[in-house]
Amino acid sequence: MLDAEEDNSCEMAPDPETRRMGLDLGAYETRFVLPAEDGESQPRTITVPTLLCYSRQEAEPMRFSCIGEKALARRDHMRLVQPFRAGVEGRGLILRDFAQHLRDLTQRRGEPSPWAVVNCSVGASEEEKAMKRTIANELFDRVLFVDDSFLLAVGLASQEVCQHSILIDVGATAIRGALMHGETPSPEEHVEGPSGGFRVDDALRRSFSLRYPELILTGWTLSRLKEALAFVAPARRRCELQLQYRNKQKLVDVTEVIQEACSTIVRPLLRVARELLALCPSDEVEAFQRNIVLAGGCAEMPGLVARVEEELRADGFELARVRKAADSKMLVAKGAHRWAQLLREDQWSIPLFSFAR
Repeated sequence: MLDAEEDNSCEMAPDPETRRMGLDLGAYETRFVLPAEDGESQPRTITVPTLLCYSRQEAEPMRFSCIGEKALARRDHMRLVQPFRAGVEGRGLILRDFAQHLRDLTQRRGEPSPWAVVNCSVGASEEEKAMKRTIANELFDRVLFVDDSFLLAVGLASQEVCQHSILIDVGATAIRGALMHGETPSPEEHVEGPSGGFRVDDALRRSFSLRYPELILTGWTLSRLKEALAFVAPARRRCELQLQYRNKQKLVDVTEVIQEACSTIVRPLLRVARELLALCPSDEVEAFQRNIVLAGGCAEMPGLVARVEEELRADGFELARVRKAADSKMLVAKGAHRWAQLLREDQWSIPLFSFAR
């Protein structure tokens, strides 16, 4: 948990109708789990691509349009912005715009602002923490930032996972793992690798630019392409694209390009897994080997689970058993929602205004 909000020891009686929700604020997708509506038995879920569209830079004034799928539908004549991508100018304003439209999706006009548990890794950079605070400040009356790995475990709601497991979140901007052994992992029990889905996107961009230099693909198109076609050995699949290239429709076999780019995630993922296994107590390492769980968007990649297990066993971890968590994309948000229902009122924080320019 982060301690970057002000002390809320002042007496503020909570509204008895306060809505508590979970938010997984990701660089590729943003996921909410909200309380069930009247007459519904299950919490509601909302998934929104983490991007906005603006008028193109040559248009004056720059007018905000929309977010998520609506932004994608306007990509031909608007400018797409992914707010968590490196090098974004005016990020504070962009984050505030994004948050305001998230509010429209999750809150009714005139109702009190909800309280939310929001994911934020123990190893997150100060820049990432500031970005998440900026969005949380716009959306919520009370907030608590909790480590992704802990929320994954809560989302799994499995005693087996909570006792002896290695949880690895293969996300868009990083690969983050932690040892789970019945309590919140300490900072020393976390390992983070500077890789993730965006690195695969970058590898795809380089490969396509070398083979098809006249082909222009946006970052979002590359991400969607990876999501649809990605795989690593031992999985096998044929990947073909219908491209408009040099004024002709052409069916292009991109299997080799896809496989090479996706394979770039294997080595950093293995490094995180090995470092976590090295942290295991010697009398418990076998139990941890048998319970390695991958989650996150890139964990859905065909062949990744088998490849990691195969490589670890070849590396001497003969008992290694790797599996993918079911519904792995929603686990952090589900864990955040569950944790929000369990918190006492004095465990919440009042967000500080932290407008990151």
